Amino acid sequence: MPIVNWFILQLFYRKGTYGFFLEGEAYFKVTKDAKPFIVKTDYLQTKVLGTEFNVKSYTAEDSHVTLISGKVQVRSHENARFVDLEPGKDAILLSNGQFEVKEVNSEAYTYWKDGYFILTNCRWQIS
Repeated sequence: MPIVNWFILQLFYRKGTYGFFLEGEAYFKVTKDAKPFIVKTDYLQTKVLGTEFNVKSYTAEDSHVTLISGKVQVRSHENARFVDLEPGKDAILLSNGQFEVKEVNSEAYTYWKDGYFILTNCRWQIS
């Protein structure tokens, strides 16, 4: 079961595939299965091949997939070509429907599921 921050989640099963439609952010830990597991959002689709990953999709400008372990493939609705992700990589959806893939500290993208928040470049003022 996913651990989520804020979400709307709908289960689907079609033509030998199953998965969720997600609006918001969710962390998934999926065991390997013969049937593909798909996570769809308004902006992208992630095909899961037994893995741990985080999907964030509040808006088109803030949609990305971060892979913790295993393997996933991600694509936008504008582009039929899947992009393969490796552990420690984050695929950020760009306005042209392509992805920018960069190496990240994947734990920083999943601390929220354990109740932690990372604040960077924040000014604190005590009054």
